[in-house]
Amino acid sequence: MDAARTSRNIAQAPHDSLLICRQLRGGVHIEQDSRQILLTAGELTILDPQRPYLAVYPSWSNMLLLKVPRSALEARVGRIGQITARPLRRENGIGALLSDHLALLPSHANVIDAPAAITAAAYTLDLIALAVVNLTGGAPRGRSAARSLAASRLRAFIEARLGDPTLGPSSVAAGIGCSVRYAQVLLAESGTSIVRLIQSRRLEQCERALADPAQTHRPVGEIAFAWGFSDLTHFCRLFKKRFGMTPREYRRHCLAQAGLH
Repeated sequence: MDAARTSRNIAQAPHDSLLICRQLRGGVHIEQDSRQILLTAGELTILDPQRPYLAVYPSWSNMLLLKVPRSALEARVGRIGQITARPLRRENGIGALLSDHLALLPSHANVIDAPAAITAAAYTLDLIALAVVNLTGGAPRGRSAARSLAASRLRAFIEARLGDPTLGPSSVAAGIGCSVRYAQVLLAESGTSIVRLIQSRRLEQCERALADPAQTHRPVGEIAFAWGFSDLTHFCRLFKKRFGMTPREYRRHCLAQAGLH
């Protein structure tokens, strides 16, 4: 059997998701972006439904497909054009953890409550992002691949140190062994900068914490400082600009939506 997504399909039904493919049983041959991969049980890859692809598999083959928001994953790792139809390798540790995690999702997705589902979704995206950052085997040679890898390392470095209030262009560039100018160029390709990316990811982490009913005991200031903000007034101003509400208003809104306030 085979499944194909053609240019005509894309024009008729475009969407902004990416497909995380986790093979459960049997094997499947996948082609996208002039690359080919044979997935066997336990292996993973990413497909972009905005571009044509072909998948060929026996009738007894079984695959788990997880749709993830393109914007949410690319906010973590940058554009994914260089990693479609490539193996997210199990032998690097993160790939194995992601594979096992995805295999468990179907049996738990319908039994966890909404707040836990939000946290689990964010955790899943973070795991996928880590697996992407560790994707080095089989990468095409050339400058674009090197830049893509450097950009992924830069984003991973920032992600791991968001809670450090001293994190900035100089420390990020030093952490991945390049100049500030080159680090800025890497992020400019995806329309951002070191400072904007740090600020955006800190705000997103604070938003997640404020929306989590399990964290209602934590003051707004504690959450902001834990994610690297050093000025509460500045944080509140940035948060309102980003989400349209003050942090306290946003927390009350999320609790009310969950029927807890």
